[in-house]
Amino acid sequence: MVKNVFEDIGFSSEESKDLVLRTSLLDGILRTIEKHSYSQKELQVILNVPQSEISYLINGKISKFSSDKLIKLLDRLGAQIELSVKVPRKRKEIAS
Repeated sequence: MVKNVFEDIGFSSEESKDLVLRTSLLDGILRTIEKHSYSQKELQVILNVPQSEISYLINGKISKFSSDKLIKLLDRLGAQIELSVKVPRKRKEIAS
């Protein structure tokens, strides 16, 4: 099983997977902002959020955003989101 950096620094498996997802979503937002050279004022209008949230985004404050919120922001930026799920090879056994 492949570990991620968040597990390596002590987060649980569930927390680390959520952090990986949110980090990826935030990265997509930041790449979109950079590619289109949006100003903070433009982002306030496009994203319909206060300046403080724009600042949190730009400064990578991942703890301020849920996955749902980041998905909404990406949608408002016109980004396409693709998700991949790998189905486990073995059936999960229930302990009796």
